[in-house]
Amino acid sequence: MIRDPWWLYALLIAGALLALSSAGLEAERDQLKEELVDLPEAPTIELHPHAVQQYKVTVENLAERLNDLDSHTDAEAFNAFRARSSTT
Repeated sequence: MIRDPWWLYALLIAGALLALSSAGLEAERDQLKEELVDLPEAPTIELHPHAVQQYKVTVENLAERLNDLDSHTDAEAFNAFRARSSTT
C-alpha cells in the first residue's frame, strides 16, 4: 500500500497545467485562423521566361570563378568579399 502518493498529486497538477496550456493554444490558433481569413491575397509575381535560366547561369559562373580562386593571387578579392559579407 502506498502511504505517500506525492506522485499522484504531481501528476494531477501536471495534467491540470497541460489542460490550461492546451486551451490557451487552441484559442490562439482559432484567433490566428480568423486573422488569416481577413488578410488580402498576396499578389502574384510573374517572372520573365528567361529570368530563371539567366539566374542559374549567373550562379554557375560565380561558382566556377570561386572554385578557380587562388588564396595568394586573389587575396584582395577574398578580403573585399569578407568585408562586404560582414556588413550585410
